[in-house]
Amino acid sequence: MAGKDKYLIKGITKDILDRLPFGAYILNKKGTIIYFNPAMLRMAGSKSEKHVIGLNALKMPSYKKAGLTPYFKKGLRGTAFKLEAVKYISYTGKKTTYRNYQGIPLKNEKGSIEMLLLVEDVTELQQAQANLQKSEERFKQMAEIAKEWIWEVDSKGLYTYSSPVVKDILGYKPEEVVNKKYFYDLFEPKCKARLKKASFQIFKAKKEFNEFINENRAKDGKTVILKTNGIPVLDSKGRLLGYKGLDKDVTDFVLAEKKLEEQQKEQQVIFDSLPAWVFYKDKKNNFVRVNKALADVMGMPREKLEGQPLSKFYPKKQAEAYWKDDKEVMASGRPKRNIIEPMDSPEGTLWVKTDKIPYRNEEGNIMGIIGFALDITEQKEAEEELAYLATFASSNPNPLMRFDNKGKLVYANEAGKTFLSWGKHSEAIIAPTDVWKASRSVLKKGKKEIAYIDFNHKAYEFVIVPNAERTHVTLYGTDISKLKQAAEKAKEEESRYRTIFDSSPVAMFLLDDKWNVIDANKSVNKMLGYGSEELRGMNLRNAKFMSPKARAEQIFKRRVKGEMIEPYEIELITKTGQNKTAMVYGTLLKENHENAEILIMLMDVTERNKAEKEIQKRVKELETFKEFAVGRELKMIELKKRIKEVEEKLKQEKKEEKK
Repeated sequence: MAGKDKYLIKGITKDILDRLPFGAYILNKKGTIIYFNPAMLRMAGSKSEKHVIGLNALKMPSYKKAGLTPYFKKGLRGTAFKLEAVKYISYTGKKTTYRNYQGIPLKNEKGSIEMLLLVEDVTELQQAQANLQKSEERFKQMAEIAKEWIWEVDSKGLYTYSSPVVKDILGYKPEEVVNKKYFYDLFEPKCKARLKKASFQIFKAKKEFNEFINENRAKDGKTVILKTNGIPVLDSKGRLLGYKGLDKDVTDFVLAEKKLEEQQKEQQVIFDSLPAWVFYKDKKNNFVRVNKALADVMGMPREKLEGQPLSKFYPKKQAEAYWKDDKEVMASGRPKRNIIEPMDSPEGTLWVKTDKIPYRNEEGNIMGIIGFALDITEQKEAEEELAYLATFASSNPNPLMRFDNKGKLVYANEAGKTFLSWGKHSEAIIAPTDVWKASRSVLKKGKKEIAYIDFNHKAYEFVIVPNAERTHVTLYGTDISKLKQAAEKAKEEESRYRTIFDSSPVAMFLLDDKWNVIDANKSVNKMLGYGSEELRGMNLRNAKFMSPKARAEQIFKRRVKGEMIEPYEIELITKTGQNKTAMVYGTLLKENHENAEILIMLMDVTERNKAEKEIQKRVKELETFKEFAVGRELKMIELKKRIKEVEEKLKQEKKEEKK
């Protein structure tokens, strides 16, 4: 091959190909490898080009298995080709990678076709895409396990996608609703107009569906009540394309709520008939509701108590003691039981035993406390308290036990007896070691505590409360084994994620929905020069390495809204001022818009882009030269043709002269 030291193919020097960051090699017209650049050697796992120069690519098994041989043959016949994500198993080492191939047929100085092959290793990108697909599949599988129906509709409400769970909820197969039914076609006829109107008001405002309760008619005619959550899908100009979301069957829950509402009406009568003093108080220490028994002992109508502050009816010191307990319950979110304290009344000072529990609204927010008080003035506190606990705990599934200050069991409900293996001991039952250790600490301090105890292969949370005289301690336990297992599993998952995140060669950012950096892996430092600690908390609106920022912000915002954006390139500036180009990939890790988390991946394509531009420039030069050479050849053919015609004309004239 002429000019070997300088030109491999006319216009393309060995120096250019040697510097490319991606693989490049050349096949002669027979398919023999005559050049292999350093990047290709690294990709192939070879130490020297001597191992590959002279091999015939058309006969190599690894190329045949990858399906590349037919394309090589076409290339050597003059047909360019481009292949993406080709699965390639190396002949030596059996290593599997994914590669992009581009074949460029070119002529050498002798006019023979040779082929330049450009190869890019996209294994990491392919793996990232595969992992993303697996995550999406896992999400769909989890949704199906959770019996939640995932759906998508267009801007008019026509179903464009439905998960198989619709069959379990409404009896329809996905193909019976997709492109055939609008979501409002499934509403119960009696409430269809109202629900349709409410739905399209949300469509018009492009808002989220947040626990939208709607009645639907199943295929078999039954009424099914669904709770709908959905988010709008918008185009780049903010126009509504449709909605995607999920429905959950809450029929049993809603019917139970209705039944509860009816029961509450009945319980109002019971509420006022209770001999115990019952009251609700808000976060400002005002009575919200009191029952008839409390109003009677206070000696005034219920209407004069409700809406009034506690301090209006009790001495300052006593009122402050009551309010202190209330604040403790509201702050901890946990009940405080068996509060023994005096109370002033028109009849004099009474001793009462009060239980206070946090009062929550439908959203679970603490709005105040509910109190239950009993007059124990005439009875012994210990006997009355034990009788009360026995009544309260007889059917409770959680263990309730009482021990004296020597650790001897005084009382246990059925669940408590099971916990202590009741019936297996002939002697008096003594508190287990860990239980007694926690109980003894509570008796010593005289204050309620929460203890976590492992016992009989289970984990328990115990609320331990001493009585006023510290002669006894009462324990109320909850089995938290499943919660503990779930927490441990979550910790393992977090550890696994952290290992993958930190060891990934691709630069990764974890962002919140405000574009603040939650975390960044080590590859970010390698690409941009910034450490993870420097980046955490940094907002990408103000990030020095983002350019242009406006476009990046727009793309990230659209991602938070749930749009799927094709990968795009963006210009970056490293900490040392170096300009780089990166391909940006991103995905939502959380679908909830209010707490969205986005995983952004940056792949450095600076050198690749430079090489592509240089190759395109060289190819264009070769094409220009080719056009010039072909044009000159055509002109020579035309000139030869005209000379031949003149010669033929002269011959003819000579023949005529002889005649």
